[in-house]
Amino acid sequence: MISRIKKIIIWADIDRATLFSVSARVWSVIAGPITFAIIGLGFTKDEQGYYMSFLSVVGYTVFVQFGLGRVIIQFSSHEWAHVGFDKNGGVVGDADAKSKLSSLARFAIKWFVIGGFFSAIALSVGGYLFFTFSKQPATPLAWQAPWLALCLLVGIDFLFYPLYYLLEGCGKTSFVYQFNFWRGLLGNFTIWTAIYLGAGLWTYPIFFLVNLPVILFFVVYKHRNFFVSLLFNEKSSKVFNWFQEILPMQWQTTIISICSYFMFQMFTQSSMYARGPARAGQTGMTWSMILMLGLLMSAFIAPKMPKFGMLIAHKKYKEFDNLFFKAYSIGAGTLIAGAISMIIGVFVLNTVPIKLFNYYSQRILPLLPTTIFLLAFFLWNLMVQLGLYLIAHKKMPHWWIIASATCFASISTWYFGGKYGLTGAGIGLIVVYIIHCPIMFFLWRRCRLEWHYKE
Repeated sequence: MISRIKKIIIWADIDRATLFSVSARVWSVIAGPITFAIIGLGFTKDEQGYYMSFLSVVGYTVFVQFGLGRVIIQFSSHEWAHVGFDKNGGVVGDADAKSKLSSLARFAIKWFVIGGFFSAIALSVGGYLFFTFSKQPATPLAWQAPWLALCLLVGIDFLFYPLYYLLEGCGKTSFVYQFNFWRGLLGNFTIWTAIYLGAGLWTYPIFFLVNLPVILFFVVYKHRNFFVSLLFNEKSSKVFNWFQEILPMQWQTTIISICSYFMFQMFTQSSMYARGPARAGQTGMTWSMILMLGLLMSAFIAPKMPKFGMLIAHKKYKEFDNLFFKAYSIGAGTLIAGAISMIIGVFVLNTVPIKLFNYYSQRILPLLPTTIFLLAFFLWNLMVQLGLYLIAHKKMPHWWIIASATCFASISTWYFGGKYGLTGAGIGLIVVYIIHCPIMFFLWRRCRLEWHYKE
């Protein structure tokens, strides 16, 4: 049995980073229903609505990142092909590559320091206005103080983002995903404990507060030599030109990130604004579970992105293709299995005559819109994950396809959602993605032929 498992792991190219990535996603799928159950017992419907809306609105930090995270990983991985670590954890190797890495690190940290400050202010003001003018519950809730505390802590957490990206792009992929796995476990237990102890809307601020010392020790302190060697490396003429090298990919990444955010978070926010926290709670909880399933597919691809960049830097295109397509197919199959499991779970909650099941079925969307949204989300993932093949080359020619899909999806959601409800909105999404998926495939095929066989 053990030997068979080892053969499967070898066949699937599951290295240590991928193993922790998949483990983290599997844990999210396991922990999701537990969180769902605890929220159902610890929160009223209105509290659940505010809680899920908090998570949705905080996602606006994607605007402040301006796509720099993915850019850092891909650009640093291409340079890391020519450098390495010394015995103390510092960076050694080709002087030009190290110089470019240093310039990238300094630029990224400055960007995220300013972004963290801006995020805290913008979220505080924007979120306060959004929740104030949204439809209010019959019994008012004290959401103001938890929200402002959350915004402050999100701004502080934002400061550490470039450190993760630099570590991941520079050969520490295994550590990053292992750290995220254990931090995910700690985060879930923190949330469960906080809800159980009656923290209410303070739950999410407590989550960030508990994470802060963990990040400071395991990320900042443990890798201090790596960051010092980058930040205080002697400057040379070999530096990244933000305008010519980074910006072209950065603004395209931003468009895709914003589109991905609006594509699925708009349902929770529109429900909160138009129908109040109770409906937003149902929509937000359903989409949270669907998005967790989406992480299953990326779990097999995302950890390999730095390796993809190194293979492309050395022009090992055949090895890159084999590795990518295997991860892509395994991820898609895993996503399908997870979606089927979720459909069965929702069906059981809605049909089995048990009082507890009936109680929880009222906290999520019905079976039909859930199934339709799952299908739409699967089609969306096929496009977005295939786009990672192109991103690994430090190019994003597919940005306009994602933007087009988002625009048409927003229009169809507004029209069909207003006329036929969530079911109509979901069907509109499916039609839009069915049209755009072939366009994405043909673009990918053309780029692959040009980049790999015409050099």
